[in-house]
Amino acid sequence: MSRPFARLTLTLKQEQSRSHIRRFGMQLFAAAIACAALLGTTIQSASAASAMIFFNGNMGTVAALTPDEINGVRASGFGTIVIFNLRVDASGNLLYGASASYPTACSNGSYVGDPSWPGLWAQCKAAPSSVNRIEMCIGGWGDTSFQNIKNRIAADGTGSGTVLFRNLQALHNVLGIDAIDFDDESTYDATSASQFGQMCIAAGMKVTLCPYTNPGFWQTVKSNLGPLCDQVYLQCYDGGAGNDPAVWNGYFGGLKVVPGYWDYADFSTKMQGWRNSPAYGGFFWPNSNPSASAMAQYAGWIHQALDQNISGGHRIVDIQDNKAIDNGSSTLGSACVQWDINTVGGGTQQVWTFSQNADTSWYIVNQRSGLALEMESTSNSAQAKVWSLNGSPNQKWWVDRQSDGTFKIWNKWSGKELENASQLANGAPIIQWDWNGQVQQRWSLQ
Repeated sequence: MSRPFARLTLTLKQEQSRSHIRRFGMQLFAAAIACAALLGTTIQSASAASAMIFFNGNMGTVAALTPDEINGVRASGFGTIVIFNLRVDASGNLLYGASASYPTACSNGSYVGDPSWPGLWAQCKAAPSSVNRIEMCIGGWGDTSFQNIKNRIAADGTGSGTVLFRNLQALHNVLGIDAIDFDDESTYDATSASQFGQMCIAAGMKVTLCPYTNPGFWQTVKSNLGPLCDQVYLQCYDGGAGNDPAVWNGYFGGLKVVPGYWDYADFSTKMQGWRNSPAYGGFFWPNSNPSASAMAQYAGWIHQALDQNISGGHRIVDIQDNKAIDNGSSTLGSACVQWDINTVGGGTQQVWTFSQNADTSWYIVNQRSGLALEMESTSNSAQAKVWSLNGSPNQKWWVDRQSDGTFKIWNKWSGKELENASQLANGAPIIQWDWNGQVQQRWSLQ
């Protein structure tokens, strides 16, 4: 059946027209870029890296979360912050920090920490920001949290009425924590760790793992938790200095590890050495609070080492229904939809040229129309559209390969992910939504 292109063109609203008037001064520049993009019609494989940073020591305290640090991490290119560390005491309270002097965050099912802390973490993710996931790491060398967890589960069980579960729920609801990272380095009890992981999941969070040794334990925990345990951060420093990501990649049923290294002079060299592991991302463990420029430098080293072949033309295909993002109109402001993959005449209305910016974000330009993918709103459910390339933040996209080989693609300005609105039909709108990791937000680049 022939494609009804005319139905794709939307009438521009008056308020959109006003915002677009400011853009016409960039038309000649955009035309030159678009013409160059049209020349690159080759479809190639792609691999873009995820970049994570551990907020170690006092980096995540209220006093350290200054405007400079918050703005620095937002502009850095890091997609995930892992806050180190969260401790579980013998009573099931959640404490933030590396010593008993640190304050309690959650107790008896309520958040009791500094009232300004939730707002500071929200600022880190506020668009425009490269950060769209914040985790809390439990454990570490000499930490007794996992033994305390084992004891609490033995005494109280894992139900929603237990103090441990209610504290986890408060942590998620008040601080907006997206995942709990496990750094067990002593207890290694797979049964209680898996039960605790199920509690984290039931409280609304995902689980990630941060091993440096004992692969059998970590394999069991990952197997028990299934797909909601979605990242493995492999320590390749200190006690884990001899770890080979290529070896650990074979332990988790196809889930690839994200290797990490600390702020030594050979950080970039280490990342380059993991390029062929394959490593789908890397993490940075700083020994002291890095400046904004240092955070950008380390994130840049991760991307420079581990981003592979994403520049050029690709079809953006949703793994839920194997349909491609389609731009069948050259009209400014036309909306993007999904459609069956079409290769007739090159199918260039479905081919998008990716070109990277200095901040590691990407322009995504349609090869049929020469127009750039953009968002005109920061709201959930807003539809992706196209406009002449002009360098605005709403035309810049972060592209991170996930450990299952799929990609999440989110807008720098809005901070929200592309998805197909869970609709399977041809012509369904391509919209944006908060990241939830579901199949409608995962894409392959073909």
